[in-house]
Amino acid sequence: MGLTGPNGAGKTTFMKDPGGELEPDTGTVSRPKRFSVLKQDQYAYEGPEGARRGPDGKRVLWEAMQEKERLLAKPDLTDEDGARLGELEGVIAEEDGYSAEAQAATLLEDSGFTRRTSSA
Repeated sequence: MGLTGPNGAGKTTFMKDPGGELEPDTGTVSRPKRFSVLKQDQYAYEGPEGARRGPDGKRVLWEAMQEKERLLAKPDLTDEDGARLGELEGVIAEEDGYSAEAQAATLLEDSGFTRRTSSA
């Protein structure tokens, strides 16, 4: 789906409402659990984590993956860390995190983007 119009017409402001950045003055906005808006920031998703992070709709997944990486980087894990890792694995599975990177890559490729390879 796309939203088009001339510069200054209010497209970005309009999209802040369903995106959750702006609450309506009256009425309500219902958002499904798996809803996201790709922000108009061409730099927000650059770098090696860009495809993994994805739009803000995956914030729960992104935060769980980051916390898991922090815990796994610790030299010594406590029993509490192990329990937390188990909880995080459940969140990642529930949020379809094990296929998120592949899905993001497919979406980008289907949209005409190509994967960059680094030249050393």
